[in-house]
Amino acid sequence: MTASRPQPLVEPTQSLCPLCDRVVFAERLERDGDIYLRLRCPEHGEREALYFKDASLYRSVVRQVDLADRCRRLRCARGEPCNHRLHRTLNILVYVTLRCDLSCPVCFASASPGARWQEPTIEEIVARLPAPPGRRRLLEPRRLLEPRRLLEPRRLLEPRRLLESLRLLEPHRPNVVLIGGEPTLRPDLPALIEAVGRRGFLPRLATNGLRMTDPAYVRRLAHAGLRWVVLQLDGVEDRASAALRGRPLTREKLLTIANCAASGMGVQLAVMVDERHNADQLGPILELALGEPAIKWVNFYPRTPVGRGARTSPGPGGRGEMEGDPGLHLSELFSLFAEQTGGRLDAEDFIRMVSIFKWAHRLTGREVFRPKLSTYPMVLLRRGGRLTPVPRLLPPWRDVRDLGAAIPLLLGLSRLLSYERLQQPEDVLFVTVEKFHSRFPIDLEEAGDCHMAFMTRDGFVPFDIYNVLWRGRAWAADGAPPQGVAPGDAAVAPAAAVPAAPSKPGAAPSKPGCAPR
Repeated sequence: MTASRPQPLVEPTQSLCPLCDRVVFAERLERDGDIYLRLRCPEHGEREALYFKDASLYRSVVRQVDLADRCRRLRCARGEPCNHRLHRTLNILVYVTLRCDLSCPVCFASASPGARWQEPTIEEIVARLPAPPGRRRLLEPRRLLEPRRLLEPRRLLEPRRLLESLRLLEPHRPNVVLIGGEPTLRPDLPALIEAVGRRGFLPRLATNGLRMTDPAYVRRLAHAGLRWVVLQLDGVEDRASAALRGRPLTREKLLTIANCAASGMGVQLAVMVDERHNADQLGPILELALGEPAIKWVNFYPRTPVGRGARTSPGPGGRGEMEGDPGLHLSELFSLFAEQTGGRLDAEDFIRMVSIFKWAHRLTGREVFRPKLSTYPMVLLRRGGRLTPVPRLLPPWRDVRDLGAAIPLLLGLSRLLSYERLQQPEDVLFVTVEKFHSRFPIDLEEAGDCHMAFMTRDGFVPFDIYNVLWRGRAWAADGAPPQGVAPGDAAVAPAAAVPAAPSKPGAAPSKPGCAPR
């Protein structure tokens, strides 16, 4: 009997007309082995663009993702901050300055040494953070003394109660990421880090690392309570940073990593992959992480045309329409991993890791494990000078000679659940591949489900929707922020320094439905 061929996908969603910013009905559809996004604007007609290259990869991942659980109200796409998904946010991003000691050609924020913006005070930032969740007690003494429980002590070891313990011992608590510009240009940064910690959150610092080549300054930040540093890195060769940052920076990056290690900080490398300048650096960066225990996480994201890296042309009404190549697709990035690691890390590993995270999310309820169509996690073990993907240690085994590596992984499982507090085993390395959304094509329902959110003056905006709508509407068409205005930030600056909320787009589509609940 001949197996039936899979039917082409047609999935409803919502998108954005790139000419008028209207939220419109759209659909993801399969054609010629790829996934396209087609939208219909009542004013500008039908438009279509390649959304996801390699339909087979899309099918393999989308079955792991709960598409029905997405937010369809999308108030954030209509100019309204919204806290509806804050309980799912892993990282709250806070602009603390627009000043920077670099002028990178691809900067999301269009930051520069001469940027002028009324920086928010420590008090303003802390006041707008959400209330941190309290720790709930798993076993209350009063309940333990109930006669029924005293007669049934074995119930404490039931699988259901053990799973409950994973959910209750550590409540969901997003990290607060201080970004810019370059946050280390603020003289009060140590005090700000300390204030965020007192508020009950774990502060992270996103930096280019130039100031942190000073070991005394790094020790000062560590003393203030900084434990995580998100270090921008383009590769292990100067030509990559020279092209993307305007100057060679390899020496400074390595020195910053060494200083963080000496002060007990964990380092997360943030690598923007540009197909022209550093697409050959994926393997070398993983090799760097292999020999640096302080590097706990490497995040790769394909270049997205946002901010200074975006090219626009005037559209009807003076609005800008994105032009140019959107950058590498995820399937192309996975092929680069396989090529540069000699097959030690490939697309199949990432697909299986997404499946593992799906089951981990079902068992623990932890947001860090919730699968997303645009985010691909990986857990690697660094043993004997080699990086081994965890999926290869599980049935069906693909790496029999490294089965012994599964033992320390299982023993350190409880610490893996608290990865953000630097408790994972030293031989574990997290890797994430994440595709940010650009203005067209954009699946608003997927973008609105982002695990990162910008903190604004009135609420929180998902990362991708902020970049595409809030940032773009506040800037001139050439991407330069108006004098005295944050990068599209309705954010924590005083009212006089904050642009008006973006104008409300057209009426919501009748389907799939966005009316407030």
